[in-house]
Amino acid sequence: SVTVTVEEGPPYKLGAVRFTGAAARQAKELEDLVKWRKDETVNFDEIKSGLDRIIKRYKGTGYLHGTARADRTIDDKEHTVDLAVNVDTGPEFKYGTLEIRGLDVISEPAIRKMWGAKDGKPFDAGYPEAFLKDVHDQGIFDNLGETSSQTKVNEDAKTVEVTLIFLGSKPPDSGRKRLGQRP
Repeated sequence: SVTVTVEEGPPYKLGAVRFTGAAARQAKELEDLVKWRKDETVNFDEIKSGLDRIIKRYKGTGYLHGTARADRTIDDKEHTVDLAVNVDTGPEFKYGTLEIRGLDVISEPAIRKMWGAKDGKPFDAGYPEAFLKDVHDQGIFDNLGETSSQTKVNEDAKTVEVTLIFLGSKPPDSGRKRLGQRP
């Protein structure tokens, strides 16, 4: 039988936070995004969540290979942890071509018009799925079936080709009778 006594030391508080690299120019915006509070007990799960939010923000503005890292400086005398947050955005990617599969010649132009002119604009990694959700939520098509999107990254050209896929349609509501339909 072994008895272990654990004595917790004093909690460490978050000290200074500095943003370096690409983040230095946007320090105020990133401070609001990460939601870390100075002089509160440091929670490294919250630090990681804040870094994830930074990466997601950059991916939404064309920086698909963006990374964020927080280097810690621990002050055992003051019981604080200072952070130096370094963001490496990587190259910016732009929208390339748009391909639409599964729609007829009348529906496809309507979807292209809704999509808008994106060629050459910074690619938002979450936009294709958000766009399809919006199409579904607006109820533009009767009996809209499954939808999905695919992206193909061209590392050399720094573009992303998007394919929107509209698969079949849902069967009409079986509780309704259509005109001319036999019982």
